[in-house]
Amino acid sequence: MYRFLSAHRHEYSGTIVKVGSKLQKSWKVGQNVAVEPDFGCGACNQCSPEGRNTCAKMGFIGLSGPSGGLGQYSAVGGENIHLLPDNIPLDIGALVEPLAVAWHAVRISGLKPGQSALVMGAGPIGASTIRSLRALGAKTVICAEPSKARQAIARASGAEHILNPITDDVVARCFELTGGEGVDVALDAAGLASGITLNTAIKATKAGGTITNIAIHNDLVPIDLVSLYMRERSLNGIIGYTPQDFREVIEALAAGKMQGDDMITGRIRLDDLVEGGFHELLNNKDSHVKIMVRHE
Repeated sequence: MYRFLSAHRHEYSGTIVKVGSKLQKSWKVGQNVAVEPDFGCGACNQCSPEGRNTCAKMGFIGLSGPSGGLGQYSAVGGENIHLLPDNIPLDIGALVEPLAVAWHAVRISGLKPGQSALVMGAGPIGASTIRSLRALGAKTVICAEPSKARQAIARASGAEHILNPITDDVVARCFELTGGEGVDVALDAAGLASGITLNTAIKATKAGGTITNIAIHNDLVPIDLVSLYMRERSLNGIIGYTPQDFREVIEALAAGKMQGDDMITGRIRLDDLVEGGFHELLNNKDSHVKIMVRHE
């Protein structure tokens, strides 16, 4: 059971206040942890310790499972927590989950140190993706984002080149910025239903490059297969993260390779959740990355 600081129902960290009898050799009261909220069926071939994110019955604590980050306490298994070092406070610990999504996407993209990347969108996951790209050695990071507020977030996250997809030819500019080759990897964190962001990412990638879709779609999306296969580009998708991603994000934060403080654009108490949290995000979404909700 935990007392926690929450950025979302499934994005949270906390302090252990009680340990079950089977976990008392591994954990103790008073330790600060980040919660990895995904779970699987526990019986299929995908449900290995490092692969439950691909289970057909995968879900998330706080979304499709038990009470998550907005409850007074949260009971989770030992496989769902990661110890936070002393130099990572609870508010930063609550960012590990969204950062792990982005870290996983960059890792799956196959990015190598010194390569170039395009990120479509600079919302919370887009900003996290830019930071992960930098921490994992990307040399040139380009971001396509129309919102001025989010453009500033992208720049603060480490994007060297900010493009406005409304006024800029994103594909042409990506080729210009990479010596006519196109970017090595492109990641779509915007996911417009029309498919324009995914198809822009495909066209902006070099021959043999990789496009990774991060965004969640409710409906089928049209894909420009001609642009994909004519230059032997590869398209993949990711869902969630693995324990490896949580561990590596925590290590990167602890070592100062990635910053999280400026991603926190608001801090509220639980009793201000509706007005200061939900309404604020609905009315001023572009001005925020993460609003933290603290339980006292």
